[in-house]
Amino acid sequence: MNEQRYTPYLKLLSSKKILGVILIFAALAVYSNTFTSSFQFDDSFFIVNNLSIRALGNLMPIWKGVLSQPSRFVGFYTFALNYHFHKLNVIGYHVVNVLIHICSGFFFWWFIRLVISTPKLKYDPIAKNKDIVGFLAALVFIVHPVQTQAVTYISQRFSSLATLFYIMSLCFYMRGRMEKTFSKYKCFDFIGSGFCAVLAMFTKEIAVTLPFAVILTEYFLFYRKRSFFEDFKEENGKQVIFGLVILGFLLIIPKLFQFNFSGLMFGEKMSQSHDGDVITFGTYLISQFRVFAVFLRLLVMPFGQNLDYDFMLSKSIFEWPAMGSLAIFIGLFFTGLYLRKKNLLAAYGILLCMLSFSANFVPRINLIFEHKLYLLSVGFIIFSCAILFRAIKPFKKFVITVCIVAFVFSCLTYLRNNIWKDEISLWEDTVKKSPNKLRPLINLAKAYLKQDDFEPAIIYLNKALELNPNSYKAYNNRGVFYRLKGRYDLAMEDFNKAIALDPSFSLTYGNRGVLLQKVGRDDLALKDFNTALALNPNNAEVYNNLGLLYKKINQTDLMVENYNKSIEMNPSNSRAYNNRANYRAKEKRFDLALADYNMAIAIDPNSAESYNGRGATYYQLADYDLAIKDYSKAIAMRKNFYQAYNNRAMAYHAKGLYELALNDFNKTLSISPKYLQAYYSRAEVYVKVKQYGRAINDYSRVLALDPATVNAYHNRAAVYWETKQYDLALKDIDEAIELDKNLASAYFIRSLIYRSLGKKDEALKSAQQAQDLGSLISKEYFIGLKQIQDHKAEKGNE
Repeated sequence: MNEQRYTPYLKLLSSKKILGVILIFAALAVYSNTFTSSFQFDDSFFIVNNLSIRALGNLMPIWKGVLSQPSRFVGFYTFALNYHFHKLNVIGYHVVNVLIHICSGFFFWWFIRLVISTPKLKYDPIAKNKDIVGFLAALVFIVHPVQTQAVTYISQRFSSLATLFYIMSLCFYMRGRMEKTFSKYKCFDFIGSGFCAVLAMFTKEIAVTLPFAVILTEYFLFYRKRSFFEDFKEENGKQVIFGLVILGFLLIIPKLFQFNFSGLMFGEKMSQSHDGDVITFGTYLISQFRVFAVFLRLLVMPFGQNLDYDFMLSKSIFEWPAMGSLAIFIGLFFTGLYLRKKNLLAAYGILLCMLSFSANFVPRINLIFEHKLYLLSVGFIIFSCAILFRAIKPFKKFVITVCIVAFVFSCLTYLRNNIWKDEISLWEDTVKKSPNKLRPLINLAKAYLKQDDFEPAIIYLNKALELNPNSYKAYNNRGVFYRLKGRYDLAMEDFNKAIALDPSFSLTYGNRGVLLQKVGRDDLALKDFNTALALNPNNAEVYNNLGLLYKKINQTDLMVENYNKSIEMNPSNSRAYNNRANYRAKEKRFDLALADYNMAIAIDPNSAESYNGRGATYYQLADYDLAIKDYSKAIAMRKNFYQAYNNRAMAYHAKGLYELALNDFNKTLSISPKYLQAYYSRAEVYVKVKQYGRAINDYSRVLALDPATVNAYHNRAAVYWETKQYDLALKDIDEAIELDKNLASAYFIRSLIYRSLGKKDEALKSAQQAQDLGSLISKEYFIGLKQIQDHKAEKGNE
């Protein structure tokens, strides 16, 4: 038998330092594509718009948080730390999540070593390889695709961090339990176990099963005699105290929920896992057995992962899917009991997995989410490794098999993380897998609206309303779509429908207020903004929109006051900083404008508007290189940001890079064919490169869009004059003067035209008018006009 003989490769694996480096490398490799992934789904609620995490030193708002109970205080405090150091830069949040995942992997490794070192397992054949087995289990834990939702989905740090504390608590408990004598080290271990248990319970409610996990660990791994308490007494009677303290932890989470057992367990809830389902305790419990079956399948074959399952409630235990899933659950439970004498580690693992899952028997509005697998996977991976260790001989083949599994899982994890890149990629994947579910459709449409990609947005919003004609959120978002497209009547109709369906939804009032402002009903807009604030006084965005309203009606003081209040209410409101910066730039207070733009970008590095605004400020300061750099960033963030393309084109024009300028103007107009400024500016470039025909066409398009554009007549006249089309030039310049009788340069151009036509008196008169209006015209020009006339007179006398 060569099972325990180490090959050179196994000797390499016997180095804990090397194994640790491999574990870290594996985690960084499979999550290397997540560090810039955007905030997703509930991140907006828990992080982006969560005012309670804005002040790190003020614990009370964090304690109260955005939930009705403080059971996630620790998790929220870590978000407050992130916000303190990183604002809304996602990289910092992702780094912390990956570090938590790596720590969980290392503590899981230690946990398995401790489990195998307990009295009941230390003589098991697996004990001789506990370091490598523990490492391999930790490696699978680190790279398993089911962990992605607890790691890459930032706000589900709740799950990963609670699991980390959960494992740490069990580790310290077991180490203290294995101390032969009562010493300060044993005492520290039990205190550490209790402390980690408290941290877990104040991170997420899944830790409610931790006291039962301690009992399971004690009974399976330490108990030897007929009486549980006799065994305790033999080891050390004082340990009973610690056991009772651990059991007392059972009351912590129920206390956080005010012991509201009837409300938690038996209150009816509307399901968010399948539209229209009403959750009762019975239907929820039956359905959870099906969830468990799905989780088992994902743990073994992690394909078809989905952020938001369309999961219908089971109405009866006699439905075949429910009955089959219950049979699997019961079968695994008795398998765990049966394996206790044949494969204790496997028995412990599967029962720990099922115990972890039991926290899901408390009804929630969402029946299934994959981040719940993070804690479950601990027991299941232990079970799987124990089974494979017994089934695959020699040991080298076991190692190779697990490494192959880990490699395959690593590839799947990396690919799954690509889906989490941004909101569009994530919700597109979700809609493919849950095509008839309302929430993914609405969220995908919102993601497209953020990117100004309107066509797919309206498709998904219409489909959402086909599925549920009473969805106020769908009407609200479709109203936003119509508003952005300029179809104000349809937008108003949808906002009104949304308010009729749910008069307490403050966002709709805010959105309708913006629409009313656009159509000139400022009085009604003000009323809607006030209603929105009455429903949600902390809505910083409404104050920001009030600032825009006061800007429109030229009440500058109130505009700035509301921008300031928006920033005071939410110091992370990048839009308010951006709008205040726009005002300061317009006032030519460029230093203050740049400070506000910089703050907006620091808060929201994905704010295309702020990069565009800062670029415009650099442009006004004639720093064209920095302007182009910022415009390019804005374009990278919003592919259809035609204003940024136009602005970058103007910067290229200022630098004399005419070809690049024309490319950007062309792109601008391909996105927005009626953008007047782009036609006008492109015409100026065409003049510079002497493409006069194209310049004339662009000025003509400007006038077709707005016949009152004085400068278009003025400049087209100049081009006509340059190309010797004097009659057309004279017609245009007369039109320009008719529109603006004080435009000095127009009179001078008319003088040039008359000179070219040989009309001395008219040329002299127009030149004099230009000079009277402020044009600096040289004496030589007037002399030249007279010489032309004198020369003609001399020729006539001949």
